[in-house]
Amino acid sequence: MNYRILITSVLLMFFTFSCTVTRETHGDYDSTKQKTETVVEGKDLYLFWNQLQVHNVDNEVDVTNYEKIVKRRFFDAAVYFGTLGIFSFYSVEIKAPVERGAGGR
Repeated sequence: MNYRILITSVLLMFFTFSCTVTRETHGDYDSTKQKTETVVEGKDLYLFWNQLQVHNVDNEVDVTNYEKIVKRRFFDAAVYFGTLGIFSFYSVEIKAPVERGAGGR
């Protein structure tokens, strides 16, 4: 009986922590005024309970106005809890305004 409560609480905590989303705006980015497109998708990698950042997706972007959306998906949470926090992944999506061409309106 106690194992059922323990397993249920661990699974609920696991699913709760796998649903975090953070949005960061850089520069003059405003998604309500401009059309946007996804420029880069990747994963940020941290070690030792998010104390040491090993890989940063921001370094792969060559635009100044963008929005960074950071999510912890199910796989990312599985790795985090499976390694007891030593490895931590976050799924990252970077959106930037669509550049208009010479004939654009």
